[in-house]
Amino acid sequence: MIDLSQFDQSFESAPEPEGIDKIDDGTYQATIQRFEVIEAKDGRAWMKWVLKIQFGEERGKRAVKISSIKEDQMEWLKKDLRACGINVKMLSELPDIMENVIGTCVEIQLKTKPNPNGRGYVQNIFINRPLESIDTPPEEDAPF
Repeated sequence: MIDLSQFDQSFESAPEPEGIDKIDDGTYQATIQRFEVIEAKDGRAWMKWVLKIQFGEERGKRAVKISSIKEDQMEWLKKDLRACGINVKMLSELPDIMENVIGTCVEIQLKTKPNPNGRGYVQNIFINRPLESIDTPPEEDAPF
């Protein structure tokens, strides 16, 4: 049997992976925590959004949205960008403003459906609209 204790220190100090938070379907207020263009091993380009839920039982959980950057997906990508208040004319302008997007408040909706490949389920993340700011929920224990 392998002595796994030799890996304890590196396992303990390894960062937590993104995108593993289980979040119930619903509509949430979130902030964009990370926004980047990534390249898959096969060379395809993707847009990665890390969205942090701000209120309720799901507060603090992160939803990770991956958007394909390819010709037949441009309408959806443009819709997501506009829903975040990003109004670039050309996609090539995006890297210049990506840092400014961090902290943007948005309304998101999560919907789970059966995976088209027949194995399990997939949770879709829709960015509905930009928010001026995150609305603070009313205090439940307020005396008045």
